Amino acid sequence: FADIGAHCHYDLCRQQTYLPFQCESCAHKFCKHHRTQESHECIHLEKELKKQNEIEKAKISKNKKSKINNPKHNGGYKCNYKKCKKYEWINIECNKCSKSFCLNHRSPDDHKCKGPKPKMDQNTKLREQRQAFLNGLSLSQSCSKEVASAANTAKQFNEKSIMVQ
Repeated sequence: FADIGAHCHYDLCRQQTYLPFQCESCAHKFCKHHRTQESHECIHLEKELKKQNEIEKAKISKNKKSKINNPKHNGGYKCNYKKCKKYEWINIECNKCSKSFCLNHRSPDDHKCKGPKPKMDQNTKLREQRQAFLNGLSLSQSCSKEVASAANTAKQFNEKSIMVQ
């Protein structure tokens, strides 16, 4: 059976194996114990690791420059703390003031929370609008009364002046 399979190429092993593994880098045949580049101390291992690291660093720098991974450009949530320009992927809402904050300012103490602002319901808004409208009407009515009285006095003055002539 010497012609079946191959001997492990690793110097310290040289075991006869019937299902040898071939290294993609150095093209030598190895047993199952020495099939990885690290285990048989492949001569091309350092070059390939450097090449992989360079490719990985290039991908990382490309992703950092890209706007895909930036929540600011892809519908992220802006921090409402003054002078903070951070955006987060998820909405981190304060349970007191119901505003959105970044991870640094999410605590009520961190963003100096003043508590909830009194929320105006729909009825309150309608009442205020109606009151403003009525105030506007009363002003216009009082103005129109003053204008009407001024017009009456002017009319009476004109009638007297006509009679004298």
